[in-house]
Amino acid sequence: MTAEQLAKKLHEMLGEMSDAAGNDEFMSKYEYVLLHGIPMEPADSDGLAGLGAPQACFANAQMFTKGDFHYAEGFAIHEGLPIILHHAWVIDGIGRVLDPTPLWDHEVRAYYGVTFDQEAIEENISPENLSVIDQWQKGFPLLKR
Repeated sequence: MTAEQLAKKLHEMLGEMSDAAGNDEFMSKYEYVLLHGIPMEPADSDGLAGLGAPQACFANAQMFTKGDFHYAEGFAIHEGLPIILHHAWVIDGIGRVLDPTPLWDHEVRAYYGVTFDQEAIEENISPENLSVIDQWQKGFPLLKR
């Protein structure tokens, strides 16, 4: 599967999930990402690959968010994974994905997400949950309609 085919599959899966979730008061995280996000291209060489802790994508991405590196959150898929995952990564100064979380170093992968500034990160995360989008502890502030 090519990167373009994988990106198309990710977008289609997000649309299907968006249609199946959410309600009148809150949109689903899938719908939020489709409305506010964009497809993001992985960098050809990822200097952050594998530098973070396994299964800690939100913390990993926030740890490397400095200077020209920005936090992004949304959904990702790679050639060895048949489902989309809620995920976080870093965007470099020219808009390419750098992913410090181990197991995301597959050659063919696709990302669709929203970039957040430091202020949005600090306002929306909690000690129990480092996701900016899926903040159930704070009543899902970004997902309110």
